[in-house]
Amino acid sequence: MALAEKWFKVRKDKAQLPNGKILDDYFVWESGDVVMVVPLTPQGKFILVKQYRHGVGETMIEYPAGYVDGKEKTLEAAKREMAEETGYQLENLELLAKTIHQPTKENGVVSIYLARTSDKKVEQVNPDESEDIEILERKPEEILEMIRRGEIWADGTISATFFAFDKLGLLQFTKK
Repeated sequence: MALAEKWFKVRKDKAQLPNGKILDDYFVWESGDVVMVVPLTPQGKFILVKQYRHGVGETMIEYPAGYVDGKEKTLEAAKREMAEETGYQLENLELLAKTIHQPTKENGVVSIYLARTSDKKVEQVNPDESEDIEILERKPEEILEMIRRGEIWADGTISATFFAFDKLGLLQFTKK
């Protein structure tokens, strides 16, 4: 292991490419698996979280997400993240897709879930100590405008929006 910190583990591989070329110093981020939840209220609004992200030094608007802990199943991690970050009570969760951010340099899989919520909230919201979260509710057309204006620019949230809109029949294709 080239670097083995709690939140950032990097290994150095000797990699043989399909063409036979050998790379002696190929680094891979052992990023860990992540869940992302696209929550939908009974009123048809999507729930997003707004929080500071130190890596880019900006406040970002995203769907609730977090790492899968240890041997936790992704479904359980999705429920936990929803409770921690939003406090919304879930009616059901459905796996939409599995994606990966950078398959050349990291190995963590992102499991994207669609969550139908109730109007009830759980009693306690427990964000991680590093999280200071503002909860937003937005209509589908507002989310698309936020993406177009660059207010939502995290790739995971954009791809999760596509999968959710596709599942819900909200994608429309028009000729320009």
